[in-house]
Amino acid sequence: MKKSQPRVVEAEEFVLKDSKGHVRARLGLKHGHPGLTLIDSKGRTRAGMSLSNEGSSLALFDAHEQIRILAAVMGDEPTMTLYHFNGEPGAFSSLHSTGDSTMVLADPAGKGRLWVKTNMLTTSLGLYDRQGKTRVNLNADHYGLSGHPKPANDGHLKTGQRRHPPGH
Repeated sequence: MKKSQPRVVEAEEFVLKDSKGHVRARLGLKHGHPGLTLIDSKGRTRAGMSLSNEGSSLALFDAHEQIRILAAVMGDEPTMTLYHFNGEPGAFSSLHSTGDSTMVLADPAGKGRLWVKTNMLTTSLGLYDRQGKTRVNLNADHYGLSGHPKPANDGHLKTGQRRHPPGH
């Protein structure tokens, strides 16, 4: 009885084609690093995964081949970025090896408008206008709430009196 030998196929790139001969996936090396690209039936790249010496990433693309989601782990720090339709980052989150967790939300121009950071000691929140000017900056720690606008003695935020137009 003949002992079966394991089959090994070696190549620098593997290309997966559908029954019509269209490329649907590629597995290969780019600049010496392995990667996988998934392609839809219309020939558009829809997903990609890669590995480098710094870390790994997964990218998801829309029907126009614009990146919409990028998840990555660089070193020991995972990050995720969601992109607006125009390619600008819209949301970013990360977990740092220091224990900090960060989330930033941006407008379609890519300008950060909301920033949240937390760790074992504090939680911070920042709100920014279109010009990038800080409008609210709050910090909560074991001493309480601080920042601008300043919290009132009862722990609630002080807000300016609402101004109504004349005649209201």
